[in-house]
Amino acid sequence: MAEKMYCAVKALIEECGRFLFIEYGPPLLDGVLDLPGGRVEKGEDPLDALVREVKEETSFDVLVGKPVGVYWLIRENDGDQVNAMLFECKAKTISAPANTSPDPIKAFHWLTLDEALGKNFGKKTTLKKLLSSYSSLR
Repeated sequence: MAEKMYCAVKALIEECGRFLFIEYGPPLLDGVLDLPGGRVEKGEDPLDALVREVKEETSFDVLVGKPVGVYWLIRENDGDQVNAMLFECKAKTISAPANTSPDPIKAFHWLTLDEALGKNFGKKTTLKKLLSSYSSLR
């Protein structure tokens, strides 16, 4: 199968100095942290995709704020390249997150950026760099 490239959008949701991270379970990258969000479908507005993906993965309705930056990775399972845009987001209401997507999310974590940067991001090294830069500018 030929490798593909696609666009994704991710949300940096802050509440009281902590940010919402998801932790994948098997069979995906067990124990790897990520941010809520996902793939932009063909013809879909990226901001609409972000609102949809966050709702599916967390049950939160969000307001999309300013862009934080772009990161990329090569997916381990198929070699596809993902170019992801990261946006600050604000949850309209905060409750216990609930996953309604098909993604195997093991846990949700509210972490400071310093706490998150000490965790396992797997192959998402460019996300870790982006979060580190964001943290130093705050």
